[in-house]
Amino acid sequence: MAKGWRGFDGGFCVDHTIELSVKNYTGAEGVKDTFTRAKGIVAYFNRSTSGINDLKTIQAASDLPQRKPVMDVATRWFSSYNMMNWFREQQQAVQMYDVRHGAEASKNDAYKANRLQLDDWNIIEQSMAVLKQAAEVTKMLEGTQYVTISMVLPSIHRLIESTSDGPLYMPWKPQALMWLDKRQIHPKVRAARSLLNKDLETRWINDLPPAARDELDIATMLDPRFKTYNFPGLKSSSLESEYAAAKASLDLVWTMDWKPKESQGGLQAPATPAPPSPPKKTAAKTPSTASSIFATPLAPEEMSTHSPGSSASATPPTDTRDDLEKYLSLPAETNLDLDVLEWWKVRDHSLPPDIHIGRPQGLPTLAKMARQYLGRPASSAGVERMFSKAGKLHDDLKASQNDETLEHALLAAVNCP
Repeated sequence: MAKGWRGFDGGFCVDHTIELSVKNYTGAEGVKDTFTRAKGIVAYFNRSTSGINDLKTIQAASDLPQRKPVMDVATRWFSSYNMMNWFREQQQAVQMYDVRHGAEASKNDAYKANRLQLDDWNIIEQSMAVLKQAAEVTKMLEGTQYVTISMVLPSIHRLIESTSDGPLYMPWKPQALMWLDKRQIHPKVRAARSLLNKDLETRWINDLPPAARDELDIATMLDPRFKTYNFPGLKSSSLESEYAAAKASLDLVWTMDWKPKESQGGLQAPATPAPPSPPKKTAAKTPSTASSIFATPLAPEEMSTHSPGSSASATPPTDTRDDLEKYLSLPAETNLDLDVLEWWKVRDHSLPPDIHIGRPQGLPTLAKMARQYLGRPASSAGVERMFSKAGKLHDDLKASQNDETLEHALLAAVNCP
């Protein structure tokens, strides 16, 4: 998988990179021993039939969800968080099991060597709070039904800020206890959290390969929600220099590879063949479904410069700006759930804006560039899911299955509910 992604300039899996930082946290001195003991408890319950049955009995008696322990596996994303979440949720059941089977602990070396103490429980709960943001970012960026590549930098900057040496947010606590002051954080957790923060900054700010940085910057700039680099959720980060560098990268690639060449007369050549003249309008048209998804009214820059009652023969002033200049002059979108590809789809035309039907400013060449950059997934999750499905469809009992049959079966498995 890694070799396949290296074939593309800047190609890398964001989720795998985040997970490398998470593993540095779980392997940090102080918290490492707690994670090792937690893994030992999980392994014990997974191997011991009587142990897991007794645990289920305690869960039922304590009115807790009868969920099996989750193992922290290096190749499974956010499994560290899921394991800590299981222990937080099942703390009462695990402690009750320990009380009931404490006399047997001396007979069971596998359990005895991993018994959790009060200090371990504090580290588990606070570690879950530290890793919560990373798990949420990883989950969001593995999506395949929406644009993910442009959400990488906003998510990473928020992740870096959430792991700084400040209060720790624990939303499952009562209202008055949701925030832990940094002085209340366990020293071992605080040290490991600092290590996580530095590792994220190193990977994403200081040592990120230039090709990867350019790709992320351009994708972010081509997302109308984040193009100003005023990322939502940030409290103190100042990104003026990052914005300037991102705009310079976008300007360079636009000018070199995408901007239409000027004709001999000095006018910009059309990016696509000129469309036929629109028919005369006899009545106001209903906005298309794509246009009606925008909750906010169109910006003044996107409206026609002539009024509905103006003469049909009046000629609006010529807009000499290119697509990129027009796009950057538009205000940033505030709807964070915006369908970005749909936003660009309704602007993939060369006709001027029309106030009668609310058609936005056409940006045909930039729309093609945006689709090129925004179509790249942030993680390899979709590909790995496909490999997993293929493995289940081509097992030892289907060794004689040919490639075409597997392809058809895979197509049906993916596209049919």
